[in-house]
Amino acid sequence: MKQLLAISLLSLFGLFVISGCNTLRGSDAAKDYNEDPLTVSVASGMPTAEVTTLMNQVFQGRDWTVISSEPGRVVAELNHRGFKAQATMVQTGDKIQILSNSEYLSPKSGEYSAAVPYGWLENLQKDLNRMMARSVYN
Repeated sequence: MKQLLAISLLSLFGLFVISGCNTLRGSDAAKDYNEDPLTVSVASGMPTAEVTTLMNQVFQGRDWTVISSEPGRVVAELNHRGFKAQATMVQTGDKIQILSNSEYLSPKSGEYSAAVPYGWLENLQKDLNRMMARSVYN
């Protein structure tokens, strides 16, 4: 019986770790993340207009709302599960940086604080890498 309880508790702990530990929180979270953000390589020869189109498609494919789009820069937001998430994809040369300016609503204090929804940003990165690999420029 004790073994079953121990296994159940370990399973729950593992589920918690998998589902919740990919969020960076704290006043310096965004600053620290944005100093070394997730990146995606741009396919050689791909025009900025097409890169911008792909960035828009990636955000929309994950149900983010695009609030600003200009050549080489797209800003989108997602309000979900206590987050006011805002991500910006910026093309600089042959790289796209995925920056974050997000907040999380603390259930205890009822106040927003800086947070980086790292898992969501990783999903955007994976999708953008996949779409970039499928482009005619690869």
